[in-house]
This record gives sequence, structure tokens and C-alpha cells, in this order.
Amino acid sequence: MFRQKKTLEEIKNKGKWHFILTEGVLSWGITTAVLFYLFMNFIEHGMNLSMYITNGWIIDFASILFAFLIGGLLFGWVMWKLVERKLPKD
Repeated sequence: MFRQKKTLEEIKNKGKWHFILTEGVLSWGITTAVLFYLFMNFIEHGMNLSMYITNGWIIDFASILFAFLIGGLLFGWVMWKLVERKLPKD
């Protein structure tokens, strides 16, 4: 319990935007975008990896990445609100 409080306090000390960007955008958004892109290509092309990078793949990946980065902002904000609830009131 003590370690959790210290960790939550450390998170709060680094700030809201640091948490949202690192946990939401970078950790969740980018990872989920890459996995989603690979999963969708696997559904469409199976194990034929040469088909994963064809004409227009950069636009496809960029649009997926953009969507999941925006989703990462939302995810990070919601997680920040949950962290704030767990912190003791001053």
C-alpha cells in the first residue's frame, strides 16, 4: 500500500500532461496502432508478409496512427482521472 501511494504521488508530481503523453499517447496509442495495423493486414492478407507493405501503406498506417494517437489522448485523460481519484485529498 505504501509503495502504491508513493508511485501515485510520483505520477502526480510529474504532471497531468506528462502522464497523458507517456501513458496514453506513447504507450497505448502507438502500440495499439501498430498491433491494429498488423492485425488488419493479417485478416486481409494472411501470412503473405509482402502484401503488408504495398502501394498506399504509408497513408493507411498514418491514418490508423493518427486515430489511435487521438484515442491515446482520451485514454490517458481517463486514466489520469482514475489516478486523481486514488490520491488522498490534501
